[in-house]
Amino acid sequence: MDNFSINTDSIEHIAKVAYSKLKNIKDVKSLVKYKKEFLGDNSQLTKFSRQMRYVPDAKKPELGKLLSQTKKSIEQNYSQKYIELEKKEEKLNQQHINKYSKSSDK
Repeated sequence: MDNFSINTDSIEHIAKVAYSKLKNIKDVKSLVKYKKEFLGDNSQLTKFSRQMRYVPDAKKPELGKLLSQTKKSIEQNYSQKYIELEKKEEKLNQQHINKYSKSSDK
């Protein structure tokens, strides 16, 4: 079992770190790394999901719900950021194409 024990504070900490890191991502390549870090097979959230069987029955509903909400929120934020970055990259590519097509017309 992981040294990082599953509790409300640790889940909320992961959510805060994920949100903070996401704000600073500027390209799709970094976003893919982010997804692996926070949603991948070796992410802390996935490890917490595996640890749920060791959580006392009285705490399972609360922690399970928070874990699920956190994961869903990170997934939604990831998807929104991906769309945003894709649009930005598409716009830059179009500007690049337009720039070079105008210069070749001369």
